[in-house]
Amino acid sequence: MNGKKRWTLHRLHQWAGLIAGLWLALLGITGLLLDHRHDWRWLWQSTVAADWLPEDVIVKARTGVWRLYQIHPHDKNRQIVGGPQGLWWTANDGTFWKQTRFAHSNGIPSVNTALIVERSHQLELWLATDDGIWLSKDFGQSAQAVGLTGVNITSLTQGHVATILLGVRNRSRVFQFDTSDQTHRWLELANLRKDSLPHEINLSRWVHDLHFGRGFLYGPLDLWINDFTGAALLLLPLTGFLFWYLPKRWREQKPQGPAPATKKHTMRTLLRTHSSITGIMLCIPILYLAITGIFLDHGKELRQWLKSTAIPQNWQTPVYAMHTWDKEIYAIAAYPNAPQHISLGTRLGLFTTHDLGKTWHREASVNGFVWILKRIGNTLFLGGMGAPNRLLRNGTWHIAKGSGHMPTDVTQDTNGVWHWINAKSVMRGGLNEAYVKTDISFPIGTDIPWYYVLDALHSGMLFTPHWKWVNDAFALLAVFLVISGLTRWWRTKWV
Repeated sequence: MNGKKRWTLHRLHQWAGLIAGLWLALLGITGLLLDHRHDWRWLWQSTVAADWLPEDVIVKARTGVWRLYQIHPHDKNRQIVGGPQGLWWTANDGTFWKQTRFAHSNGIPSVNTALIVERSHQLELWLATDDGIWLSKDFGQSAQAVGLTGVNITSLTQGHVATILLGVRNRSRVFQFDTSDQTHRWLELANLRKDSLPHEINLSRWVHDLHFGRGFLYGPLDLWINDFTGAALLLLPLTGFLFWYLPKRWREQKPQGPAPATKKHTMRTLLRTHSSITGIMLCIPILYLAITGIFLDHGKELRQWLKSTAIPQNWQTPVYAMHTWDKEIYAIAAYPNAPQHISLGTRLGLFTTHDLGKTWHREASVNGFVWILKRIGNTLFLGGMGAPNRLLRNGTWHIAKGSGHMPTDVTQDTNGVWHWINAKSVMRGGLNEAYVKTDISFPIGTDIPWYYVLDALHSGMLFTPHWKWVNDAFALLAVFLVISGLTRWWRTKWV
């Protein structure tokens, strides 16, 4: 015997855990927080100083925080811009911005949608926020709460007449809001039939959905699984470290640490918590989060393959059967003088009803994730991910080439020019015209929201743009830890 320790699978598991544990815990906690970017206002409104952050992170934060952009239909110098940090207005084409005064608000609401409605020669700006519906009669200078206080309104659109609005609560339930008496009623929507769903989805869609907690089961269940997995990625390294460290600590103590019965109970509890409870329950989510994380790290290189690889309907996970609308409605549109005609934007495309939700059909010409719907006059604008932006006019769809990737809002100026805003810029143009980038200046804060700090930490952009290779290595270590941990558990499961 030469005294050297053999490199057994158990020993490899220990060292892999010691090497990867801290960073995997950080990925788990930051991932948990980022999954709730639409739920927790503080991620956007609590900030840190920008002077210590990389320039790429600062640029991303100062453009990406603005989701909404609307131009006054009669005065192009008057504009609003908003998002999770509230609403701002300008009367001089962006030279100077002021923040909207929200009367009697519990903090600054996160503004999800801004809707311009003209009736009786009066212009109204309706706001869907995470604290209900608000109304501004001075185009963004001030706003008053008018309904559904405390409810997260994720979408809002003008109904078939000017006095009716249609909205969506928390991407799940549709309601009709009467602006004349500020009352609302909930609509009962039938579920989608299997034959109305797309026959296949691409692998890119599934990879994104799995990683962000919406690609496996119904409603919020996926997000809860991601939350538990994020917490587990903190608990597993902690219990694993203690299981490795405590025996060493006890051997160094005089006398030999706690009583033997206490030692045995402690080690048994740590082992069961680490493997039988946490590791076994969440091994599958850890595996798919690690693997999809690698795919997303190399999205540019793998994009063509991910988009061209189709998953047929029979092989799709249960969430794509759309047995419920819960958490699936990303946008809504209604149509003039057609009270029962509604369209909903989802991850699986655009679905339309002509009988107020009793039956649905999918717009076959519209593929991909329908991110936003916006009706301006008789034109319906559609923006999304995985498919080009387009507009519906006189029953015909037109592709809006060059209008930007994943737009979050669209508006029209006094000359009839359309402006699409996304996380990088505002693109302006018109039907059959080339789009160009505008030179508008949005409000620039001195600090950066915590969301972008956590995002940069999770991706490694906080250190270097090449950190994705380090994340890949840790993801592979996570896969090895799951496999070796399962093997170890199988051998010792009767302990």
